[in-house]
Amino acid sequence: MTTLTAQTTQVYSVFIRATAEQVWDAITKPEFTQQYFYGVRIELRGGRRVSAMGDAEWDEEVFEADPPRRLVHQ
Repeated sequence: MTTLTAQTTQVYSVFIRATAEQVWDAITKPEFTQQYFYGVRIELRGGRRVSAMGDAEWDEEVFEADPPRRLVHQ
């Protein structure tokens, strides 16, 4: 017996009334990310996306950055 499984992908589109530069700042500058991401401070450092909240800090590799148009991270 053969079982076929379909994979579904959900795609979200968000429209923001702001310039690309304003959105880039909002997702990469700690003074803004703290407001928008529940107190988490996020910044780009040397090819990494570094997040911090309280005493905890973690980072992710940035695969592609083309400010202010594209940011690809883990």
